[in-house]
Amino acid sequence: NETFEIALRAASTGHLVLSTMHASNATATIDSMVNRFPQHLQGQVRQQLADALLLVFAQRLIPTKTGDARILAYEKLISTHRIRNFIRENKVHQIRSQMQAESDDFASLDICLIKLLKEDKITMKSALVYAENADYVSRLGK
Repeated sequence: NETFEIALRAASTGHLVLSTMHASNATATIDSMVNRFPQHLQGQVRQQLADALLLVFAQRLIPTKTGDARILAYEKLISTHRIRNFIRENKVHQIRSQMQAESDDFASLDICLIKLLKEDKITMKSALVYAENADYVSRLGK
């Protein structure tokens, strides 16, 4: 927690802070950062994150169609005015549900998997293993 507090303080003062975390996706990363703090400090942490966060990038390495390599599938969350408001208002969970299609500030892992399917780089079986919403990927990835 102390390390995270130092990093958040540094980011809040304009320093570039790069960090890695284990989380299932970009929105879970934000929730994980906030939940590191006691309940009474979480509002303040959300405000600091909303002001300081530039980008959250979640990644997975997916087996290629040939099975002899891996290819990057990613999810990006860029801190725009809309995303900052979701963070401040404790509505991070709504980012995913309100943005099924790719937008300038958010592209889900599922969108990336669909692109890789359409480019014939991965199999549907692999895509469904890594998908957040398997029905969505199978419907649009054909």
